[in-house]
Amino acid sequence: MQLKIESIELADPAFQPIVQKLSNAIQESKKLIFEREELPRYMTKKQASSYMNVSYNTMMQKYVPQGLKIIVIDGVTRIDQKDCDDFMKEFKK
Repeated sequence: MQLKIESIELADPAFQPIVQKLSNAIQESKKLIFEREELPRYMTKKQASSYMNVSYNTMMQKYVPQGLKIIVIDGVTRIDQKDCDDFMKEFKK
């Protein structure tokens, strides 16, 4: 079976829900990319939970006990972006 579409007029009202969803998805992607670029490499716990797109409690109560590495220097805690990425890759299936 082969589907051949010569052209689609996205201005057609029937396509507006699709166009709107695509537009929203693009805007959300841009926002996430911008936020990730704005975060420092060595993040606070709050920044790290945002970077990983999980709640603070999930990160601290589940991910840290499961092996997410944290850095503590004189009572100041930081989490390396690379360690977050490595942790997520470890659980990738």
